[in-house]
Amino acid sequence: MNTKQLVPSYYQAACFYANRGNQERANALFDEGIQTLLEVNVIDGLEELFFEKAVIQDNPNEQRELLKQADHYAKLNENLSLKRLIQERLASI
Repeated sequence: MNTKQLVPSYYQAACFYANRGNQERANALFDEGIQTLLEVNVIDGLEELFFEKAVIQDNPNEQRELLKQADHYAKLNENLSLKRLIQERLASI
């Protein structure tokens, strides 16, 4: 599997569990995806994993920190549409 396939695989699997109310499994998959990408020095897509993980958090402080990470990678990856969405979420916390 090449690294371009990693993000969608982790993203879809984590979202699958999040949509079914299994936040623990979703968090584990988001964490595994983030860690795997960092280990292979790939930053493409990290903003999406951090953002979606933030969305399912109950703790506002944790959500804010994850959104800041998502914002950082959105800037690096020039993902301007997600960056705007992240800024909106941060403002509403």
